[in-house]
Amino acid sequence: MVQGIAQVECLSNVEPDDWDKEAERLGGCFFHCYAYGKYESIRSNGEPLFVKALNQDGECVGIAVGSITSSRLWPLASLSRRAVLGALPATVNKNEEMERTIMLALEKELKRRGVSHLHVCSYESPNSASVFHTLSYNLNERYEFYIDLCKPLDSIWKTFKGTRRTDIRKAEKLHVGTVIDNSIAGLRVFDKFQAASMQRRGADFQPMDAADESSKFMLLNSGRAMLLISSCDGSPVNGAMFGMFRDKAYYLYSGSTLDGNKLCGPVHLIWTAIQILKTNGFRSLNLGGVICGSLEAASDNNLYSFKKDFGAAIVMQPAGLKITSRLGASLEAVVCGLKRVAVH
Repeated sequence: MVQGIAQVECLSNVEPDDWDKEAERLGGCFFHCYAYGKYESIRSNGEPLFVKALNQDGECVGIAVGSITSSRLWPLASLSRRAVLGALPATVNKNEEMERTIMLALEKELKRRGVSHLHVCSYESPNSASVFHTLSYNLNERYEFYIDLCKPLDSIWKTFKGTRRTDIRKAEKLHVGTVIDNSIAGLRVFDKFQAASMQRRGADFQPMDAADESSKFMLLNSGRAMLLISSCDGSPVNGAMFGMFRDKAYYLYSGSTLDGNKLCGPVHLIWTAIQILKTNGFRSLNLGGVICGSLEAASDNNLYSFKKDFGAAIVMQPAGLKITSRLGASLEAVVCGLKRVAVH
């Protein structure tokens, strides 16, 4: 076993309260909590992946959470499985060397279990660039945007770009209001907002099915997420969902109608979220990732500019993909190639 790690356990079932206590002890975020693992497994039609790294004394020194999916095609089901982690392992003080050590041990364990592809999304993982480079991952460059909620509210407001403050004032003059709505009805309205946003960008968007609705509602009911909906004169116009754990919050998904954008609803929603989170003792809000090939490309990205204008600290946190089994990956490529030939 890798030096410093005596054992890596990959579990599909854990006791929720015990798991979250361990995640809290190790300084984890939303992407290390029990509800996130259950949510991802429902959403991906896979099985939850709860990872515990133990040292020689049997003490848990790191955890990670994600899901594993298996192909329905023989022989891929057992030889070419895919694992996705939300973040690098949670370790005390975000110890980079320990994160690297755990990932190396985890790769070996997942390979033994038939996992051929390991994708680490690296949310809330400031050490991802260094860890992935050392372990030879293929990188997908991305940035995340942190707002320090420990500052006085007035100080946070002053870090906003002038146009953002103007947008918030405009929304208030137009009677835009934002409230928490953790209901099924709120989710269904929110799904329409997401569909409208994706269609405007020319992106493919699948409407929320029963499994997706169930997973999101479970997340809201768990207390690990909240859904905010903005309305104008009683008509919903935009929304966003936030993941929450310990004193950290993460901007997960958003969607808006054209009217919502014209009314500056999304900007008003973020300002409202900041106030709600700060009032409830949260210390940071991560506005979520933006994928860009370089900082130069990022500066031309509308989403990048939108998030930067809230005065957030910008951290490069690339996601990583690694082939853990050449045999499994090659087998999958062959089967997929034969399927394409059969279709044509």
